[in-house]
Amino acid sequence: MYIAGWSEEKLTRISRGQTPVQKDVIDLGFRPDNLRMSPDGSVILAAGHTDKDGRSITDPREPLRETSNVSTIDPDTLEIRRIFEHSAMDGFVASTTATQIGNELWLGSYRGDRIAYLPMPE
Repeated sequence: MYIAGWSEEKLTRISRGQTPVQKDVIDLGFRPDNLRMSPDGSVILAAGHTDKDGRSITDPREPLRETSNVSTIDPDTLEIRRIFEHSAMDGFVASTTATQIGNELWLGSYRGDRIAYLPMPE
């Protein structure tokens, strides 16, 4: 099982069906909102946001200027690769979900009235 740790900027993997439970935690460097498995199961897509300069969010927040981030995470090794980072745009701020559709990466946001898509980074 994989858990997005939004406020901690972490991803946690918890084993299932084994005693004792194994717990692995990795730092993502952004606040992950949602996790999705790629269609072939080879990577987990984590989407989230950082401050306007791409750093960890601290108070006071500037929600309308937050940067969108997407990383892939290998479900076996937990190796992280940042595949997308973009500053806020009119109508699209702070990606909160990412999914692969064919050869494209589709992004959603909790702020704004648009979705975004681009060629799936290699």
